[in-house]
Amino acid sequence: MPSPAGNYTDALGHGVQPVIIVGTADGSGAVSLGYASNVEGQVDHDAPIAGVGTPQPILVGGYASAAAPVAVSADGDLVRAWHQANGAQVVGLVSGSTLIGVGSGVGATALRVAHATDVSVGVIGNTAHDAPGAAVNPVPQAGYASAAPPADVSADLDIVRSWYLRNGATVVSEFGGAALADDPYVGNPLFRGSNSEPTEMSANNDATHPWFDRRGSFIARGSYKFLNVTVPTGANGDSPSFDKRGLPRIALTFPSDWVTSNVRFMVSNDNVTFNLLLNDARTIMEIVGVVASDHISGSAIMDKLEPWPYFKIRSVTSQTANKTVGISASAG
Repeated sequence: MPSPAGNYTDALGHGVQPVIIVGTADGSGAVSLGYASNVEGQVDHDAPIAGVGTPQPILVGGYASAAAPVAVSADGDLVRAWHQANGAQVVGLVSGSTLIGVGSGVGATALRVAHATDVSVGVIGNTAHDAPGAAVNPVPQAGYASAAPPADVSADLDIVRSWYLRNGATVVSEFGGAALADDPYVGNPLFRGSNSEPTEMSANNDATHPWFDRRGSFIARGSYKFLNVTVPTGANGDSPSFDKRGLPRIALTFPSDWVTSNVRFMVSNDNVTFNLLLNDARTIMEIVGVVASDHISGSAIMDKLEPWPYFKIRSVTSQTANKTVGISASAG
């Protein structure tokens, strides 16, 4: 028989609807609600659920839409959950109580992304090489702190860390060098300390560095230079060239096995084309009768070498073997 009409509540005080059971002769029945039905939970908002038993979850659906639904008219209104057509729920992000939209920056509406700590992330700029960058904010730069020069990377074009001292000062070395004071030089540093004469550069116009001794004293070209040159066997054999720029005074030391011979000089102003040294009468200038172990300086003929930056030594008489002649040059 029908339940009597009226207002009913459950054990927790929630309003419930009466159930009307309609029976039939064969014992089957139909269940219907006598009033409009509302489905409600058993616990109020912000109330503990303990003691209610084990509520069974209700399968939840929502409103499927590819486009954003129209907002309800006011806060507190009932609103349908928004899902994609495949059932995925659409979620809006908030910071505090502020909805985060699309954009960047530092405000509450900026979307922030935290990178996983176990994933390497490459950071690239937003302006191409050789493109205007006046409106681009710079990124603070850091690097690798080390008191000693770091090891070279394995190949050209590899990524390399910037090198800083421990106090944050950037390490800079000219011409690709990477050396601090009293460190071994790498490449061509700004200054080089050596008590030995540096090796000449391979070509004119190459970058070079000043020469200092180990105490830091500057070595000026033109002070003193000594070089052994080889006069080859055979008549009229020429030694390698000697660079005497800035060194006008010349002395020669002949070996103990020197075969007596007149000595002539081949001169050049470019270290490429050499010709015999002549006087103003176009007579060949030569030192006559040089013998073994001679030490010669102050010769009037050798003084004629002064204007020439490069010269070679020639033995007129054939030497029995290659002979080493010492050349000393000084500025005064």
